[in-house]
Amino acid sequence: MHASKREDRVDISERIDTVQDDQQLVEETQVHFAREDKQSSPTLTGIVDTTEENDAIWTEAESVVNNMDQPTTSGIQRSEDMDRLLRYPADSHVDLSVEIPKHEKSTLVKMLTSFWSERSASGWAPLEYPLLPTTHIFTDSDIIVREDEPSSLIAFALTSQDYRNKLAKFRELTKIQEGEQRPAGNQPLDDSEDSSIERILLGKTATHMKYQFHAGTARMQCKVFYAESFDAIRRKCGVADRFVQSLSRCLKWDSKGGKTNSLFLKTLDDRFVLKSLSTVETQAFLRFAPDYFDYMSKCLFHSLPSVMAKMLGFYQIVIHNPATGTEFNYFLQIMENLFYEGRCDRMFDLKGSMRNRKIESTGEEDEVLLDENLLDYISNSPIYVRNHSDSLLASSISNDTLFCSKQNVMDYSLIVGLYDDRKELLVGIIDYIRTYTWDKKLESWIKDRGKHKPTVMVPKDYRNRFRASIPRYFPLAPSCWQNFGSQRVEQQGSWESSDEGEDETYEVDGQMIDEDAAE
Repeated sequence: MHASKREDRVDISERIDTVQDDQQLVEETQVHFAREDKQSSPTLTGIVDTTEENDAIWTEAESVVNNMDQPTTSGIQRSEDMDRLLRYPADSHVDLSVEIPKHEKSTLVKMLTSFWSERSASGWAPLEYPLLPTTHIFTDSDIIVREDEPSSLIAFALTSQDYRNKLAKFRELTKIQEGEQRPAGNQPLDDSEDSSIERILLGKTATHMKYQFHAGTARMQCKVFYAESFDAIRRKCGVADRFVQSLSRCLKWDSKGGKTNSLFLKTLDDRFVLKSLSTVETQAFLRFAPDYFDYMSKCLFHSLPSVMAKMLGFYQIVIHNPATGTEFNYFLQIMENLFYEGRCDRMFDLKGSMRNRKIESTGEEDEVLLDENLLDYISNSPIYVRNHSDSLLASSISNDTLFCSKQNVMDYSLIVGLYDDRKELLVGIIDYIRTYTWDKKLESWIKDRGKHKPTVMVPKDYRNRFRASIPRYFPLAPSCWQNFGSQRVEQQGSWESSDEGEDETYEVDGQMIDEDAAE
């Protein structure tokens, strides 16, 4: 019994101590808030206002203090509530927003004014605008147009809402027409996309779009040629999704060793190459563009061997800005970069001619050597190709040169990249736009003197010389499974040029096929 009373006294004393401690804490807090109220100038760290919400908090705190003299278990709970009120006023919806009085606001304004006046008087350089005068931003596009990067204007035009809506309309219309002509269940669904793309390439209509943009004093224009057909090629080649992103940035590219005066640009990711075309070349391409799309459909959908570098777009870019002095008016073709996957050790531009086709090698990066440079190289290090590679190369060269000859095109080149570590040879035909016009005829007649034939020739003669030069550059590797002599004689026949002219047909796997059959 006594032990129980003793335990009760201990509990009561402990509660009394607790209440006393809480009361002392409240008194100290009241003194603290009283000091805050007496301060004449509030600080930025916190201001205690005496609003109605704070009065409610004080009322609740006083009720807790008044009941602290009762040594009950509820007093401990009240002590905890008081501690919560003091430590976590945000839980009680206390407004702690900082408001600067008017006299302090005026003081800050005076300080800033004094700072800028002193800064100007001391000769500090003015802050620069983050964008150059040649850079333009439009609110409805993520593409930044740069006057010194013409490809950015193409990317901006291709992301415009009007272009995307028209392109989507063309695609949908082609699918509807394809569905009406295809019998039900006659073709797998997986092939519907390819059928739509092929139908576009074989179409007889041309879709050109022109877009004009204004930014301050700058006047910009982008004309898209054969928008629907080139979009189909990009979709089939798998570059449609990244095309705009790549074109958003570019830089000037100097292909050392070439003799052309054209402007060369390369996207920063090295995926695509842009080349300017003259007015004559532009007119020539616009004439044979339908035949080019028809030929691409054979290569992409009917396994026609070809090494022709694919053209992925054709545009006219006009930029006029008197403020920056920018004057730009070019026709630009966009082609795939054959060496996107990695830089080669040596690069050659071959035309099959020995007239003025040698330069002094400097060993610089991206240096392009010519025919005679290659002959000097293979005299010490021959480049042999295997039988199947030689056969595929012969068929591809035969098909591509036949197409160029039919379009009256000459002066094209075979670009060759050598990879010493991988023992690989990468080839592709480029510059297949120049037709044999009167100026080229005059150039051929003037240069037709001396030991070697001129580089510029009649398209048929140029084709035959081009075909005959390739086996000399890349001889066939000996095979241990076949008689070398008989094999070479048989293979040489695939490189021989036909004199039948327009009667010659394309080759697939070494077999001559009719053009109608290829379709």
